[in-house]
Amino acid sequence: MHNYIFDPETNGILLLDGEINPVACKEPRPVYAEEMNLLGFDSIYHYPRECDAPLLWSEQRRYIYRGVGLARLKCAEFVTKPELVDDGSIFAGGELQPCDIPLMIEKNRHYIETLAESAIARVRKYYEEYKGKADIVWCSFSGGKDSMVLLDIVQRALPHNAFKVFFTDTRMEFPDTYDYIDRIRIWCADRDIDFVVCSSDMHPEQSWHLFGPPAASLRWCCAVHKTAPQLLKAKELVGKTSVKAFSFVGVRASESLFRSRYDFMCKAKKHNGEDTLNAILDWNSAEVWLYLYMRKLPVNTAYRKGNNRVGCILCPGGTKLKEYIAQQCYPEMYSRFYQYLKDCYDPRVLYTNDINDPQLGKIWVARKNGAGLLIPCNYQCDRNNNEWIITISQLRTDWKEWIKTIGILQNDTSPYLIKFRTGIYSFTVTPAGSGMEVRTIEQHTKEGKTFVKMLKQVFRKAACCVMCRVCEADCPYGCLIMQDGKVHVSDKCHHCSGCHKPLTGCHIYHSTFKRSNGKYARMIREGEKNNEPEV
Repeated sequence: MHNYIFDPETNGILLLDGEINPVACKEPRPVYAEEMNLLGFDSIYHYPRECDAPLLWSEQRRYIYRGVGLARLKCAEFVTKPELVDDGSIFAGGELQPCDIPLMIEKNRHYIETLAESAIARVRKYYEEYKGKADIVWCSFSGGKDSMVLLDIVQRALPHNAFKVFFTDTRMEFPDTYDYIDRIRIWCADRDIDFVVCSSDMHPEQSWHLFGPPAASLRWCCAVHKTAPQLLKAKELVGKTSVKAFSFVGVRASESLFRSRYDFMCKAKKHNGEDTLNAILDWNSAEVWLYLYMRKLPVNTAYRKGNNRVGCILCPGGTKLKEYIAQQCYPEMYSRFYQYLKDCYDPRVLYTNDINDPQLGKIWVARKNGAGLLIPCNYQCDRNNNEWIITISQLRTDWKEWIKTIGILQNDTSPYLIKFRTGIYSFTVTPAGSGMEVRTIEQHTKEGKTFVKMLKQVFRKAACCVMCRVCEADCPYGCLIMQDGKVHVSDKCHHCSGCHKPLTGCHIYHSTFKRSNGKYARMIREGEKNNEPEV
């Protein structure tokens, strides 16, 4: 990963011999006229209103021209227009000229070619290792700049019939991305590369109203709408309920502190049965953009509008700038998803009914659980002395199917006995309306504590499961199938706990459970008290 400077001669980037720590990299990006027009640069500077080359570069909200800072961007709130703060530039009122891309490429060609050769060699090495083991090999394509570089590296490294390209359509992508995907589909067809579209059985309108809106610490959307559909599609293409998959992914270490800890090779990190190679992990965004320009590769037009990353229209991991751009450039789609968000909340906990109010953005992005949501959880667990009491208000799926994932029932009436690992444990099930009450004794051995944990997860699944199929994708042996609205677990289940991989055992439970003493619960109780009729 090369260090870089901004080159006054080309109004571009110049790579240096020294390397840079991924965490220290500021991830520079090109700035086009479309973004400048949106943010109000046209009231300060003269520049071509339509230009194929970038006019500026951005580095952490700082805008740079020929190595000199022009302005900084101050984003106060979500959905409000960012403010341009003048950096005292000597160019104010002057004519800005676009980047000299051909010269910039020539000055950096050696570095980029060397970096590309290293990535191509890496792809070939791991492909040779996996080609006899994997049932299917694919290159993940998101519609972003990194995945375009990755795809070009892979197609240069491997025979075009050796892999497929997987694009997962979340149905929440930028409109620009769908236009871009049409171009990439043709690009792949011209090179005899199979382009495959994957998508969840759930439409976002359905999933948001079942899980609640995604949040910074509740990223169920990635599993439900991105990674699980890929593995399920792989199983479908191979014709097996269990596959060994190998994929190329465009993750880069300089994107975040979390990703800086990644290794090139990740074994079953996201889903059991899928090993991934982060082929361009050691690239920064300066190198990515230079490679795109050098290879004259198609680029998603969403970047021209100021988006640092492309992806879903409304993302809890997005910046305030990204949300403002989405609101301005895609108002119809943006408003539709904000309405989904608003529909999920109890109006008594909202500060506003205006979807454009910044306060609404703060609530959904920061949520940690289902507090304040109208969505029922159906599951509650309490402890009374030495006994755990699970109360389920409504069963969504058959608990006797889910119980197969942790052990083997020894009888068919309550109190039930189950063989869990090396021991026999008991629990009672008492019907209660459309739900049930489950009781079991607290265990004091390590295995016993694990049993209680897994039993809770079994009944969370029974109470909350909406067939998102993440658990099905996580099963490495093909023992779990979700079909015709029912869960089917094979009697030959390996009890590997793969389907219990989500936090607390179930994504939807983790996203919708409510703390009885939380702030929003108190607000609702207070509202109900204030609305009680006078005696």
